Amino acid sequence: MIKRGEVPSFNDLTGAKVCLERMCDGTTIANLAYLVNSTGEKPTIVSTYRGPWVDRYIEENYVAIDPAIVKGNQGILPYDWNSNLTNDKLLSKFFGEASEFGVHHNGVSIPVRDARGGLGTFSVNSALPDKEWKSFKREFLGDLTIFAYHYHLQALSVLHPSGGEAAHLSPQELRVLYWAAEGKTSWETATILSLTENTVNFYVRNICSKLRTVSKYQAIAVAIRAGLLQ
Repeated sequence: MIKRGEVPSFNDLTGAKVCLERMCDGTTIANLAYLVNSTGEKPTIVSTYRGPWVDRYIEENYVAIDPAIVKGNQGILPYDWNSNLTNDKLLSKFFGEASEFGVHHNGVSIPVRDARGGLGTFSVNSALPDKEWKSFKREFLGDLTIFAYHYHLQALSVLHPSGGEAAHLSPQELRVLYWAAEGKTSWETATILSLTENTVNFYVRNICSKLRTVSKYQAIAVAIRAGLLQ
C-alpha cells in the first residue's frame, strides 16, 4: 500500500517493476502501471499486469486509443475508468480484451508532467467493489497523485539521466507547501497560518511556477525530492 510521503527508489526498469509489485495487495491495489511516451520514441511501459496483456497492448497499439492515455494527454486531472461508457466498437473490444486478461473494471489513471515536457501516465487498478473503490479513491487519490509524480521523476532519471537545479522557495511558501503536503486544503492552511484563502492560493501558484509543475501535488513531490520538505 502507498504511504503518505513515500518516495520510490530504483536504479533501473527492473527495480521500477519491483517497486510497483511491492505496492500491490491483489485487491485494494490489484495492479499498477506506468507509461511514459517521449517524442519520437516507443512508449516505455512498467507494470504488474501479466505479460500476455502487456504484449497484446503493445501489439495492437492500444496506447493510441486507451482513454486513460488519450485523456491524460489532453489534461492534468486524474481519469476514472468508470468514465469509459461508450458505444465505440474499437474501445469495446479494448475493454473486453482487458477484462479477459484479468484487468479489473475499477481504476484511475493519473497524468504526470515534468519541467522538460515529459508526459507519463500512472494507473491504479483495483478489485474492490464499486462502493469501496469510491471510498478508497476519495481518501487516497491525493497520496496516489504525489506518489505518481515521484515515480515519474525517478523513472525519467533512469531513462534520461541529467542533473537539475533546485528552486528557491521563501519561508512562507515552504510553510504553505508543508501544510499542503499534510493534506490540508487552502482554507485549512489559511486558518493555520492566519492568511486568507486567496493569499494561500497565490502562494501555491507561485510555488508551482518556481518548481515548474502543473499542480499542487506535483509541487509537493518535487519539493520532497529536492529536500525542500522533510
